[in-house]
Amino acid sequence: MKKTILTSLILLLISSPGFALTETFLIQSIGTSAKMIGIGNIEGFDSSSASVFENPASLYAVKTLSASVFSTTFLDDAGYFNASIGWNTGYGNVAIGFMQASVNGIPDTGIDPFGEVTQIGAFNFEDSVAKLAYQYSLLDHIHLGVGASYFSKSLKQLQGNGFGMDVGIFGTFDAFEISASIKNILNQNISYTDGGEDEFIPIQILLGGRYKLNQIDVYGQLKLTEKNNRLTSSVGLTYRPIDIFYLSAGYKEFTVLNEIRNNIVLGLGLELGLLNVYFAYEDSEVFKQDSQYYFSISINNL
Repeated sequence: MKKTILTSLILLLISSPGFALTETFLIQSIGTSAKMIGIGNIEGFDSSSASVFENPASLYAVKTLSASVFSTTFLDDAGYFNASIGWNTGYGNVAIGFMQASVNGIPDTGIDPFGEVTQIGAFNFEDSVAKLAYQYSLLDHIHLGVGASYFSKSLKQLQGNGFGMDVGIFGTFDAFEISASIKNILNQNISYTDGGEDEFIPIQILLGGRYKLNQIDVYGQLKLTEKNNRLTSSVGLTYRPIDIFYLSAGYKEFTVLNEIRNNIVLGLGLELGLLNVYFAYEDSEVFKQDSQYYFSISINNL
């Protein structure tokens, strides 16, 4: 029963190929780290290599070498994972990253000789994105970035792939920081080997800010998604009672089948300098799952 529910969920929300869906689901919308989710899915303010998934200009914060890992599951069967590494070349920062959502063992059904529906096998679903980004600091407080994306999807014998490009700028002005990025420009389609209908990769325009006020950081973000011109907003804050520990909360808006929904998230972070650990929690949007937990780790300035 759980596998049947999960199969329906994947086909509905992750836009599996071969079902004549015209706009693909962007798996990075799940979140790039527990830190980012814990402030309301606000992008561009991560100081680790995870910025390769958000705003490539934010990689300016990588001073030497950085790595990040993030993993979560839905209904114990659908997995989501990403990993990244970034380093300072002396002529700017470079980062690579990989993220994947997957479900294994989805039942494949058919009709037996008696006219009954029966399971005849199983198949897997995979939706992945590979990222490569470069960041250069134009001035001490102005940073530019550019990234390339390779999209890949597979379902049974179907295979699809596509390419995209991201550009971003990040500015620091005393207590205020601003992050702006445009994602998925240039080639905007995922094409499939069976010659079926391409999936459209929507352009996203993001504008976010952070204001630092003593022990509290306040965040805000607007995100505009192409095609239906869906504008969503997020706000978040962190409270840092001591230098190495903070609590966070956020409000986020997101779309499900062209409907804008919202949710509240909570998080915490333990930042020890070299090793940083993050945790986030929210009410789940997944059927028969009340809550969703996230955990990520980053290593900075090795």
